[in-house]
Amino acid sequence: MIRQHSGKNGKAVNKLLIPYRGKALVEHVMDSAAFAGFSRCFVVTAYEAVADMSCRRGFDVILNDHPESGQSRSVVLGTQAGKDMDGLMFIPGDMPFLTPGIFSEMLETYERHPGHIIRAVYSYGPGSPALFPSSLYHELETLTGDNGGKTVILKYPEKVFPVKIADPQAGVDIDTPEEAERWLGL
Repeated sequence: MIRQHSGKNGKAVNKLLIPYRGKALVEHVMDSAAFAGFSRCFVVTAYEAVADMSCRRGFDVILNDHPESGQSRSVVLGTQAGKDMDGLMFIPGDMPFLTPGIFSEMLETYERHPGHIIRAVYSYGPGSPALFPSSLYHELETLTGDNGGKTVILKYPEKVFPVKIADPQAGVDIDTPEEAERWLGL
């Protein structure tokens, strides 16, 4: 779910479009994904600006026409779009410190442990992203409201294979103006 906050002028600001080091916050995530070796990348969004950025990178765009339905709507749409894939990695667009190396490590781990949920784990605990095997697509497609992949992870803890991420900053997501100020120096 994309949270918006008020900028200095009082207008709503889409957090994914916050400028950071010469580009929008979400573009950092997109660029890391573009260099990670995914066989296909697509972005689920309700925002034209994010869709345009995705298209410029050659990503497929899936329009989330009901974002008010909660986080699950994006997960369901993403899962439906990737039905032909062996596995799907869900990457939040508000995590600008994720690197291509993290994504590649998770993909390599999935190749060694197919059928498992590959989940990033930081020094402070588990987080995003997570890669789900096709055997769990049905579970992902039945999510509702603000329930995301974590719901499926909690249901199948025996299927989770953790990937320890050395850099704790990589797991930071930017949800509030205070977090943007703290982590991005804004």
